[in-house]
Amino acid sequence: MPRTKGGKNKPKITTDFTSQIAEKQESIASLTAEITSITANIDTLKVDLKKKKTALKSAQKELTKLESKKATADQKAAEVAKKNEAENLVKKLLASGMSADEILEKLDILYLKDKLYSEISGGEQQMTLIARALVQEPEFIMMDEPTSNLDYGNQIQVLKRVVELKNSGKGVVMITHSPDQAFLCADEAVLFFRDGSVVSGEVRDVLTEENISRLYGVEIEIDTGKNRDGAASAWCRPVSV
Repeated sequence: MPRTKGGKNKPKITTDFTSQIAEKQESIASLTAEITSITANIDTLKVDLKKKKTALKSAQKELTKLESKKATADQKAAEVAKKNEAENLVKKLLASGMSADEILEKLDILYLKDKLYSEISGGEQQMTLIARALVQEPEFIMMDEPTSNLDYGNQIQVLKRVVELKNSGKGVVMITHSPDQAFLCADEAVLFFRDGSVVSGEVRDVLTEENISRLYGVEIEIDTGKNRDGAASAWCRPVSV
């Protein structure tokens, strides 16, 4: 049989669309089920998250209230302790036959007799504490930064009292971060360096420009002079600002 030009027997290709459609439908159904499950879990987690946030806020409020109550209780306890200490001191002095006004005068706070401790200034409180310690006639008095948190005027008042104590023969040990205060009040000094080393001795030998610069990490110079009473004095100043 003669062959038509260009006419070749080609294989027929049959595509099974039905099975492919069924496969995709199955995949879509599976993905839809997974999405539904995940969405349900997300909704559950959202509800749980909301509950946790509410519980957290409630706990924070309760903590704030408890901390406030504790601060109030601690303050009251401190006030009671101070009151008891003051009463014991007064009883001790009354036993010596002194009147209330004489006790206050000895403490050098007679003008504060009608005021509460919480109503007087920081400087007056510090002076009261120092005077109260003196009433008990100790041989040595320890002072840990007695001018801390005081304004300049009250600092000077406290430092004057420290000098008076020293000049009266009392032993005074004062901790301070101010070399100028040490120059003003001390005869001897002890420096504690960050590396653990210690230098002690007379003030002029210990509080040198080299030692102070090393202690504070800044270069300083020491100026000297005399005050109005003619007494020698010294103070620090930075080399550059």
